[in-house]
Amino acid sequence: MKTDITTILLILAIIFALLAAYFTFFRSQKKPTAVNLPKNDFDPLRLQAYERLIMLMERISPSELVMRYSGQGGSVGDLQLALLGAVRAEIEHNYTQQLYVSNEAWNYVITARNEVGAIINQAAATLQPEEPAIALSKKIIELSATETFSSTTRAIKVLKAEAQAIILQKQG
Repeated sequence: MKTDITTILLILAIIFALLAAYFTFFRSQKKPTAVNLPKNDFDPLRLQAYERLIMLMERISPSELVMRYSGQGGSVGDLQLALLGAVRAEIEHNYTQQLYVSNEAWNYVITARNEVGAIINQAAATLQPEEPAIALSKKIIELSATETFSSTTRAIKVLKAEAQAIILQKQG
């Protein structure tokens, strides 16, 4: 009888050891997830996102857009479509960056996109669609020059501040 209890205890101990080994092995094989990773592992990706979004804001600023697209000639309508398409393409290319920045920063990016589109449309509305594209370029420059603090500049300030906070946090 004593050997029966010893045999049962030995079998239970072996089963327990095998289960522990099994679960330990598969737990160690589990891929790390964002929840399990320390926050600092994402800092390089986050900083790269801020860099890309700052570059995006520079690229869609009205004066930069006009400089890049005004030499194409055509009409006001053609340039308007090209500029709006360029802004849309730039934003679409960077949508995934919102994953790494705060909601506030992303909202500034979207606001800037909307305001740049509004400036382009507002300038085009004051001209005839068949006028030369250079007239639209001049009007966009005029309208954007009257803004003392543009939406793209505000977005850049917010993005820089958040990126600098990450850098300072990493240093200290």
